[in-house]
Amino acid sequence: MKKGSGFTLIELLVVITIIGMLTSLLLPAVNAARESARRITCVNNQKQIGLALHGYCEARGCFPAAWVGFDENNRPAPLGATGWGWGAALLPYIEQSNLQTSCVHYDLPVCHADNSTAIGFSLRLFRCPSDSGNATFKLDEFLQNYGDSHSHADDSHGHHRLVMALSNYVASLGSTDIAEVETIQPGEKFVSNGAFHHNSFLTPASFTDGLGNTFLIGERSSMVGLSTWSGIPDGDSCHPALLVGTTFVKYGKHAGHASGFSSEHPGGGNFTMGDGSVQFLSNDVEQKILIALSTRRGGEVVSIP
Repeated sequence: MKKGSGFTLIELLVVITIIGMLTSLLLPAVNAARESARRITCVNNQKQIGLALHGYCEARGCFPAAWVGFDENNRPAPLGATGWGWGAALLPYIEQSNLQTSCVHYDLPVCHADNSTAIGFSLRLFRCPSDSGNATFKLDEFLQNYGDSHSHADDSHGHHRLVMALSNYVASLGSTDIAEVETIQPGEKFVSNGAFHHNSFLTPASFTDGLGNTFLIGERSSMVGLSTWSGIPDGDSCHPALLVGTTFVKYGKHAGHASGFSSEHPGGGNFTMGDGSVQFLSNDVEQKILIALSTRRGGEVVSIP
């Protein structure tokens, strides 16, 4: 009788085992390659934002404010209208002039019904591809996520139901505590030691530490804190954290705070420096180094690790 040429059961099991081992070895490499591609995209996003910031500066002689706010007597008020932020100011410089023209009404508060389409519009440029958060969120989700001792039960402004587009990039407030906004008196600006603050409009000359030694923009994971690109509604002292990040609190995905900087990239996050370069800072970077890089005129001598 002629002997069959098929596989025996033992040979088949050996082949399956080998395939399983090869697959288990291959998957981490595939995931690493995908994350590398996502990180490159994030870097490119921030480079475009950096170019847009310098484009705005060349046109107007200053960088945009973190956000603008005035009271009913047209005095500076960090929790007043209109609330438009630095991202909205960049729309003409990131090829979003059509969105600006058709949907953005700068003369009206961010939370006005006529601006609902704009503030809920998701822009890919402001999203880190490593972050799997939803494209939009409701403002009440942000307030719950913020996690401070503030009470947000009062919805007299009717803002909590606002739907806002998620962003993973926030402007640097420096090492100033966002909570200090509560101490600002009527007619005063909320001034920080970072690249951006309320009604700031800082010139390059304001960065005495050097633009290359100061970061303008950093990442924030939506798993740690929610952010948006458009602006902030008036009224609540937590709202500025939608647009800015501070090194007053811990940095990183696990130890991070909703008003700080964090990232979904393994090991650290990307930051846009004032000279337009993008640097990756490890989650293990010393807090004093991060603070030095976040302030514009601290006089520190520091190198990027």
